[in-house]
Amino acid sequence: MTHASNGDFNQVRARAHSLGLSAEEMLRDSLKALAGKDRSPAESVLAERSSLSQNIDALHEELFTVIALQQPLPRDMAEISCIFCMTMSMERVGHYAEEIARVAAAFPPGREPGHVFSACTIPRMADEACAMVHDSLDAFISLSVDPIARHAIRNGEIQAMGAEALRAGLERMAREPREIRNIERALHVIRAIEGSAANSTMAAEKVHLFLTGKGLETSEIPDRFP
Repeated sequence: MTHASNGDFNQVRARAHSLGLSAEEMLRDSLKALAGKDRSPAESVLAERSSLSQNIDALHEELFTVIALQQPLPRDMAEISCIFCMTMSMERVGHYAEEIARVAAAFPPGREPGHVFSACTIPRMADEACAMVHDSLDAFISLSVDPIARHAIRNGEIQAMGAEALRAGLERMAREPREIRNIERALHVIRAIEGSAANSTMAAEKVHLFLTGKGLETSEIPDRFP
């Protein structure tokens, strides 16, 4: 953390970005496991989850040490706050990736989950949520607000798709009682995707605030980590 003492957080930001990319990859792998017969991506996510949390905790400890011993200037404190928010958001994305991976792993051999999830809006939601996570990380490392210009609006669209999928899932439960367990799994995945998008939006909000002094221009910002 010697760079931090000089107000240069490039190295720290790069480490946080790398951890975020790991969370993004976990999310993509967990969703990939839902789409096909190969469960190995889900197994990889489950194996990597604790490592992600440990590495984020270690980075946080270093930042706490900087705050305690070096008394950073206000600008540096703003960047530290941004790094904290980004890594906390990405830790939650990793948590949701783990939940999705567990759903994929719960299907017995020979029964692929893909047909259950393709019937919902999950593929569209998944693609958009992964893109949002990537864009929030891109804005964070490039120090540019361009990738997150419509971020909160996109989050609102995902939440709307999730609400529609919930209604459709409940209706399908009534029509197809034998599929209740699989539909429950699908709805659990939808909640995890919504949570990933919401956390990426919270991170984007913090990046935007750090760079411009203003929040994202929308009321669709989550008020807490889901």
